[in-house]
Amino acid sequence: MMVSRLQTRSLSLFTLTLALSFQSIFCVTNDFFYQTSSKQPHIVLILADDLGWNDVGFHGSDEISTPNIDALAYNGVILQRHYSMPTCTPSRAALLTGRYPIRYGMQGTPIPAGSKLGIPLNETLLPQYLKRLGYKTSLVGKWHVGCYREDLLPNHRGFDSFFGYYNGYIGYYDGMHVDESTSAFKVWHRRSGRTQGDSPAWHELVGNYATHVLTSEATDVIARHNQSEPLFLEVSHLAPHSGNRGARLQVANLERTNHEFAYIQDNSRRLYAGMVKELDNSVGDIIVALDKAKMLEDSIIVFLSDNGAPTVETVWSTANSGSNWPLRGEKASLHEGGIRTVGAIWSTRIARSSKIYNENFHLVDWLPTLYAAAGLGRVGPETKIAFFPCTLVLTVEANTARSHINSFREVDYQNHRLMDFFSVFIMGGDANNLTGIDGINHWESISGLEQSQELMKPNRTLLLNIDDKLGESALMYGKWKIMKHSANILSFANAYFGYEGTGPNIPHYNLTSVLESQAGKILSKLNPDAGTKMADTFLQLRTQSTISCPNSNRTINPDNECYKSECLYDLETDPCENENVIDRFPELGKSMKSMLESFEPDIRRRPPYDFDEASHPKHFNNYWAVWVDTKNSDNGSTNLSQNILVVVLGVLCVLSYR
Repeated sequence: MMVSRLQTRSLSLFTLTLALSFQSIFCVTNDFFYQTSSKQPHIVLILADDLGWNDVGFHGSDEISTPNIDALAYNGVILQRHYSMPTCTPSRAALLTGRYPIRYGMQGTPIPAGSKLGIPLNETLLPQYLKRLGYKTSLVGKWHVGCYREDLLPNHRGFDSFFGYYNGYIGYYDGMHVDESTSAFKVWHRRSGRTQGDSPAWHELVGNYATHVLTSEATDVIARHNQSEPLFLEVSHLAPHSGNRGARLQVANLERTNHEFAYIQDNSRRLYAGMVKELDNSVGDIIVALDKAKMLEDSIIVFLSDNGAPTVETVWSTANSGSNWPLRGEKASLHEGGIRTVGAIWSTRIARSSKIYNENFHLVDWLPTLYAAAGLGRVGPETKIAFFPCTLVLTVEANTARSHINSFREVDYQNHRLMDFFSVFIMGGDANNLTGIDGINHWESISGLEQSQELMKPNRTLLLNIDDKLGESALMYGKWKIMKHSANILSFANAYFGYEGTGPNIPHYNLTSVLESQAGKILSKLNPDAGTKMADTFLQLRTQSTISCPNSNRTINPDNECYKSECLYDLETDPCENENVIDRFPELGKSMKSMLESFEPDIRRRPPYDFDEASHPKHFNNYWAVWVDTKNSDNGSTNLSQNILVVVLGVLCVLSYR
């Protein structure tokens, strides 16, 4: 299929491809074609696992103190309408690809251990894009988007170094993953620029608290970093996801947790609060590390949750007692409690900080947004096209070049590695040059430079998900949301759950602890609005970001169950989804249903989640490890043939210029 498509291209495109293929092998220069008057920003993305909407102080809850997270949000920009996928694997896939998971078969429930699934190799991931802009990249923590073969692992998908675990969760004190189909087995692995290949690192977890270990690794990455290069660091925390069965909720210090959160009567909720507290401390430690390394002023820091909290959970037994109140639903639900998540961004490059951003922002938007923030220029009519690390100056029309890039992307490869050799990449960090993605760039709007062209449109269509196995689907159009349920094993997640976070026995919100936290002290020095009114500004932000639904209750009316027909919600007036208004707006409902159905031809059907016996840790010294050998497979020989082809094409290219 690829050959027939390429044969239809013009000679000029063929020459362009040959030239780029040649220089990817033979060029030895490493200078970039563009110059910049300012340094590229370091990017630190901190991803919490299963943190609820109502589990941070800046959303209005008094129950769990999160002073460092609050300080980051108050001194930066609060993403009031940040949306995720309903569970962790699809969320991470959307974040890394900038594309809806339905397009590559990752839209379902989380990948279980031992399944031959992963993000397809023809998907270019965020760290791969950033490496092309000169970034050093590191992942600390959870991967969970495929590990059955070597080329699916983080170090083959754009990360220079990786310290973490491949599956959905581990124990907080032992680095082990207990799966239904196995007993407990060690799962911690280490891949780093300092070591060769996979190195078991399970011993680093034994007797040590996982949140502390991940934080220590993250701060070490920052301390070791060569500041002449921009850094992309993703810290993908275990917390506050539950651990293994028998010890789901584990804290760093039980006595201290029971004392600090003695006012929380429910034992599970109290333990959860202790886990969130350590997550908050981690945020503070990372900010301190950036400041100590003199990298903070040139950094962008993002804090997110991958989905809503599973307050109760009857399928995987991973409930953590988190709270999404007053939002309806929890993890695994397409209601707001499952997908409207905690989100904040901080940077000195944001012109006006301490504000709330009310545009709909989805995980797929992070790739173009961070890519734009990392870029050094715009692409003009005379474009310099680069194949990192070498450059080749060609005079082409930018739009023409973009169409060529798209044509290569659409090829359905049997083996996807060839795409890497033919990927034509327009350097400069212009998100308009990213093709085939679903996300849009918010950087100019968030930073206060200008309004994004996409955001200037009155209503954005945003696909929340289509689960072809469970029959769940939802879509947003501006402030409107349409969704459809089917009875399945996850239907329980569509109710109202969680703790309100206020009450006579709960201490009042302590803003002083926010101002005096590690993050508060450091970030306030860089806040242009710092002064006597800072406390008032922070309290106003807290009030504005608190969702209140006066008519909320935990009872769902039959016409609001969304089983027999679609439900339609006005999220501006009813963020808690108490009232289905499809009967009041039938034409709008019909139109949005058509929008949702228009995505169905793009669905790549989700494969079965079958456990592969060959993956069993008993075959790998009790480690979860790569179990499909690609080196001796047909894919390996195909890849060798492709490498030879590129060399031949490069030689022909040189001869054609003589």
